Amino acid sequence: MSARRERKMIIDAFNQPDYSTGLMGLTDENPHIQEGGLKKGGTYLEFYHIATKRSAVFKAFLVSLSDSFNASFKQESAFGRSDPYHLHEGNSRSINVGFQVPAFDVVEAENNLAKISLLSSMLYPVYEEAATGTSALQLRSPPIIRIKFANLISNTLNPGGGAKTSGLAVIINNFAVNPNTEPGFFVVPSPSGDTLFPKLFDLSLDMSVIHEHTVGHHTDSKTVLEGMANYPYGTARTSARTLKEFIQEKRAEAVDQALGETRAAVVGQVAGLTAAAAAAIPGASAAVVVATNAAYDKLEDDRAFGGNGNDPTNTTKRTQEILKG
Repeated sequence: MSARRERKMIIDAFNQPDYSTGLMGLTDENPHIQEGGLKKGGTYLEFYHIATKRSAVFKAFLVSLSDSFNASFKQESAFGRSDPYHLHEGNSRSINVGFQVPAFDVVEAENNLAKISLLSSMLYPVYEEAATGTSALQLRSPPIIRIKFANLISNTLNPGGGAKTSGLAVIINNFAVNPNTEPGFFVVPSPSGDTLFPKLFDLSLDMSVIHEHTVGHHTDSKTVLEGMANYPYGTARTSARTLKEFIQEKRAEAVDQALGETRAAVVGQVAGLTAAAAAAIPGASAAVVVATNAAYDKLEDDRAFGGNGNDPTNTTKRTQEILKG
């Protein structure tokens, strides 16, 4: 198959009609199979088969997760030059995921086996009749899958949503299914023989990523290519904080907490004044309340304009001084 034809098939696979009725005989009533994927992202591993529009969703009992970024260079030696020239050829990205699929009862074990069977079938392409009235088949769509796991495996062009809209397009190079024999099996007797449903599966996938946007940088440093602002893990690189910014943020949080504690303490003292003390000192309660508010306002002003109020250790001391004054 030529490279042009293979590329065309990959592009066409993203806009295929729904072939799901012929896939394993599954129907929309299956509770563990979801048409179009989850409506919300979350701590699930979701796989969406583009050509058949079917998805399999697993709880994310992750064992391992690796994301490899590779750069390919061609070396050319030159006479009299100690180091060869390095000509950039391209980049590639591969993801390896290992996770477990446990079952707490026989119903869940049966559902798990059905989902794993569906996922394994997603590694195969879609065929169609070569000509009307013949039994010959020709390849229609290659097995391209979208995978979504929160923000760690996601399409940064549209990070919010399920695998159908936000999944990372991949080719699964290897899918290993290992029933864990240590927990055992659920055994369901039938006239045709016993059916075994493993209580625990160990699964692993090795995948090659197909990016749907240009991965790289613009010559203008102020221009960010589409999909690169939060590539690859859904977090903008510009949001990284310096140590100074981190300390300032924590200091502001401490000041807020100290101001709240100071006002609560002073108001508590005011509330504790007895009726006799209030009668003996006419207007004392009102005076303390006014002084308390003045102290609190002063601290807020100091914090806003960079005064000593920014130091939470001085908060209580300054309040007492203002009250005495």
